[in-house]
Amino acid sequence: MKKIILYIAASLDQRIAEPDGSLEWLTGFPNPEKTDYGYKELLSSVDTVIMGGRTYREIMNMDVIWPYPKQMTYVVVEN
Repeated sequence: MKKIILYIAASLDQRIAEPDGSLEWLTGFPNPEKTDYGYKELLSSVDTVIMGGRTYREIMNMDVIWPYPKQMTYVVVEN
């Protein structure tokens, strides 16, 4: 049986996104040393990613390479 690990980037006031779904609070976080805080190690242990449709759209609108090339990814969308 596989483990389920919940990983959510959340602000100190427990927000995961702006009301419009944007992630500006996260991308504006100062990180001059480019520290990943163990994220690469965590991600290497993950084989499946589940994310919401808004998060998926935000990632697709960013100027980044798809961050989960080795993981099966499921996107949950609202009707």
